[in-house]
Amino acid sequence: MMEIYVVFSKTGTLFSRMLSRVASFKYMHTSLSFNSNLSEMYSFGRLNPRNPLLGGFVKENIQDGVYQLSPHSEIKVYRMQLSSEQAAQLKAEIANFEHTAREYKYNLIGLLFIPFKVRYVRKRYYFCSQFVSELFVKIAILDQSIAPEWTSPEDLINVLDMELVYEGFIHTYPYLLNQPNGFNYYDHQAYDDR
Repeated sequence: MMEIYVVFSKTGTLFSRMLSRVASFKYMHTSLSFNSNLSEMYSFGRLNPRNPLLGGFVKENIQDGVYQLSPHSEIKVYRMQLSSEQAAQLKAEIANFEHTAREYKYNLIGLLFIPFKVRYVRKRYYFCSQFVSELFVKIAILDQSIAPEWTSPEDLINVLDMELVYEGFIHTYPYLLNQPNGFNYYDHQAYDDR
């Protein structure tokens, strides 16, 4: 057995606030990680933290990128058990995405259709929860009762068999507080709870 982490985040950026109003979900972003400190998370999101319109397959770090630009970010972290076979298959699928990352784009249009349950499929285009959902279908964690093309982060929270390990602000995430370098967003910036 192997543990993976499914991370749901609310960065509070203008783009995520707009999406949240349309979709009525608190957490607008979903990532996968193989480690509890979330130093390597896989998803579809911003290629440039300052540009919400340019996106694709990304390897994220909870202490960098858009999370560093949005220190008031909130996360909900779940732990999930996978069999050795599922874990190996998931790692292989993600390695394939990494190897061909330039071929993938962000499915912004599909994301806008989620609240209306309209399927909008384009080859090699994904949004974050669509990416996670499709991977979980491939490794037999998730059935196809909800099409990956209209799977929201909230859908994943509701249908997956996971253990909640943390919900709150990034700067108080226990696995970061125990790191040698600590968590230093607030050494140089006052906390802003917008």
